[in-house]
Amino acid sequence: MDKVSCPGRACQVPQHSTIGTLAEFLDKNLVPFSVQQTARAVWRCLGRRKIPNADHVYAEDYQQNEDTTTSYVHFLCSVGGTVAYIQEHGAARKFVEENRTMIVSQMTSEPAGKEIGSFGGLKYREEMSVVVRCGAPMASGQETTIIETYLAVFQSDQGGQEAMAFRAPGILDLAIKGWDSKVALRKQEIENMLFIEA
Repeated sequence: MDKVSCPGRACQVPQHSTIGTLAEFLDKNLVPFSVQQTARAVWRCLGRRKIPNADHVYAEDYQQNEDTTTSYVHFLCSVGGTVAYIQEHGAARKFVEENRTMIVSQMTSEPAGKEIGSFGGLKYREEMSVVVRCGAPMASGQETTIIETYLAVFQSDQGGQEAMAFRAPGILDLAIKGWDSKVALRKQEIENMLFIEA
């Protein structure tokens, strides 16, 4: 994270990655708000997510309290020219320290066609950590906060013919662009919430 400029974003993709670590995304942003305001906005955004490119959302369930959140979403979208039903299960935990707040989360996504398992047991797992900490004050004395996001995406499948199609470079490139967009969308949601509530 130290090598990422502020603001800035980086994506690291292991060469020839098909199973295991698919990609790592690092994002660093500076906002003109206090750590407490920013941590609240980040926590609310993680508790209820927007789903990019969803054609239809069938079910949503979000549970959030002061330091834990869980989510379940079932939606329909197009994946590589195929209509897929996606189920996502996620959980997050918040840790508050004197000068920073850290949020860790994990989400599992499973696509399925008309028959469950028709993508050969394909699964994606996202592991994310978000650190919200004090930044240097502006010349006017205004507080600033740095938001550092690290997202690692892992892919697994049962090695079947159906899943092999999702290992193709073009499909992997599309998936990586999708996760990059997800990081950018979340950052924009946090900024919007902060400015609306200012």
